[in-house]
Amino acid sequence: MNPTVTYPDFVDNETFFAMDDSHTGLELALRLSENLKKIHYLTIASYQNFDELILKYLNTGIEIFNMKIGIVSKIKDDRYLICNAMTPDGSLKKGDIFPLEGTYCWEVCISGEILGFPHVGIMDEMKDHPVYQNMKLESYLSAPIYLNDALYGTLNFTSTEPREFGFSEHEKDLIGLMANSIGSFLALR
Repeated sequence: MNPTVTYPDFVDNETFFAMDDSHTGLELALRLSENLKKIHYLTIASYQNFDELILKYLNTGIEIFNMKIGIVSKIKDDRYLICNAMTPDGSLKKGDIFPLEGTYCWEVCISGEILGFPHVGIMDEMKDHPVYQNMKLESYLSAPIYLNDALYGTLNFTSTEPREFGFSEHEKDLIGLMANSIGSFLALR
């Protein structure tokens, strides 16, 4: 399958952090360190079940990426099944099913890549997307979850606010670590 969208690049860390002059270099370094600690704690924690793991990862991801919505999905054929979700209004729930092509995660599935859309509304190929039209989700960060080298689903975070500076390579690495860890948990289960 060929991607249907020209994907925005992730911003290299040096450029990304230079754009935000509201924090000192030390403050940014401490924030990066704290984010890595949070991911580390997620990966070494014991979980009673998959639901507990998902909720911890979603809560942490929403905090780290400063997003409003977090979802872990399972992809089966042309269906997008929500394994669990955290939303401000509870509008998306565990067990909800959508046509895969009608989701932003379709792009992750066909590309097999970690994707970040900092401002969906200015992307010609995405501004008419059903998710954008119905929910006005402006920013989107997602990674594929693999189980035994096969696509299982996605880990994604979205918000109605655009990301002024885009997504950094650091954020790409963090969501990749999180998705890999979820896949490892599934493989060991």
